[in-house]
Amino acid sequence: MSLQIRPGYTNPLTAMTHTKQIHPSLGKHDSVDKTAELQTKQQQLQNTLLLIKSTGTDGGASSVEQQKTLQAELEEVSKELQSVKNDISQNSSATKLRMDTYEKRVEELSSGIYQVQREKNSNYHISFLPYKE
Repeated sequence: MSLQIRPGYTNPLTAMTHTKQIHPSLGKHDSVDKTAELQTKQQQLQNTLLLIKSTGTDGGASSVEQQKTLQAELEEVSKELQSVKNDISQNSSATKLRMDTYEKRVEELSSGIYQVQREKNSNYHISFLPYKE
């Protein structure tokens, strides 16, 4: 049995680690790196377990024991990955602006006119001119 890979196919998991090696500034967040590492490990364990199950019981009792060991390790990695993802989501939700709370505005907005001006380099500049009271 041989593994066939399409021409030009890039494995996304290896591509992520390759870009981190090329651009070290991309891997600044430790929790994101840990998540990617755990996802890779989880995928490897799933692939190994699937391979063992697909080959059958040629190995006898050692195959069953190896399956149980891999399954336990896979569950452990999955739990750790879920906890890391929960930590990331809690940290990001704490820093996000909450849109479901009401805050009374201290100052009233003044009415006025918005003007759109086209600049030389095909960009637009929007300016606000308040009405004088």
